[in-house]
Amino acid sequence: MELTEVTGENWKQAVFLTTDPERKIPLDEKWIISNAFSLLQARYDPNWDCRLLVDGETPVGFAFYGYWQERDRYLLCRYMIDVRYQGRPAGGGTNPAPVRMPGCVYHRGRRKHQGGEAVPELWIPADGGNG
Repeated sequence: MELTEVTGENWKQAVFLTTDPERKIPLDEKWIISNAFSLLQARYDPNWDCRLLVDGETPVGFAFYGYWQERDRYLLCRYMIDVRYQGRPAGGGTNPAPVRMPGCVYHRGRRKHQGGEAVPELWIPADGGNG
């Protein structure tokens, strides 16, 4: 699997990936905001970008990431696997996103989340800053 750029040729495939079992493609899905919203946000806010997660030639997921200026952090803000591929090898395998995001590098450290649960801290600026 790899992450590929969302382009004029494949953006509709990104929009129609959904986590909604009823495939209604709502703007605000149960677990994540719609890919359509993320695509527009990335188009008009230069701090954010998005990629399709593809398995071979098949789009199976979507990632939205970038620089959160208000908090001075790089982060993977939205990551989804289409409902058709959840629980399958394409949706349940390793996450290729952290190592391949432009402008970011993977960080193996852990931090405490608000709820006290330890979560991986995936992003730091590529220049080694304080992200």
